[in-house]
Amino acid sequence: MNRKYRHNVVGKLLKEHGTKCYLCGLPMREGIDQLNVDHVIPLFHGGKDDWHNLKPVHATCNHHRNHMHLDLWYRSDRLPRAIKNIFRQREHPHKNTCLDCGVDISHRDKQAILCKRCYWDRKNAINYAKRIRTRKTECQECGADIMNRPHQAKYCKPCAQKRAEKRIQGYRAQAKERYQNDPEYRAHINHLINTNQTERRKNDPEWREQRNRAERIRHHKNKQPAQLKLNL
Repeated sequence: MNRKYRHNVVGKLLKEHGTKCYLCGLPMREGIDQLNVDHVIPLFHGGKDDWHNLKPVHATCNHHRNHMHLDLWYRSDRLPRAIKNIFRQREHPHKNTCLDCGVDISHRDKQAILCKRCYWDRKNAINYAKRIRTRKTECQECGADIMNRPHQAKYCKPCAQKRAEKRIQGYRAQAKERYQNDPEYRAHINHLINTNQTERRKNDPEWREQRNRAERIRHHKNKQPAQLKLNL
């Protein structure tokens, strides 16, 4: 429901039904308590959004009731919790100015105590403090300072590059060993290489010329010692 429309409806319902919340029995103080409109028969259970099905209530009672039946509501433990929250809100009433910068926040929700800018500043500061507490400040291998590195970094840049090179060399050694010892894997790799080369021969003329040139050079190098022997 729109905020302006809800405010008008709450004012009319207060004149018609009085200033007593039918869910908790406490008086509703306009301007102090947070008020809302409640459906006597919830929409979830087939109630209608009709004027005769609406009553003014505390926003806390409306939130705690949700779509509960009235007989269950009066027997549940949500009612005392709602009353406790109402008295707590009365002890700490809502302020129309931001706690940090003093900007007017009357256009925001009743629960808001900060403007948007101060809220995000606080949230970012808290998240940054958590990252600083949990992050590593020294490289685990050489002990160098890594505060200028990303938050997840555990090593300085040179150590990270060395570890990456070692990891790649290990992968290459595993692949080479498997290629030598596993005939099925070797046949699969050779098939991939041959199919890739045939496709590139058909579709890529530059690569085909380069490959043919390399084969001619290799063929010439293999023939050259035999020619020399014959000439001698």
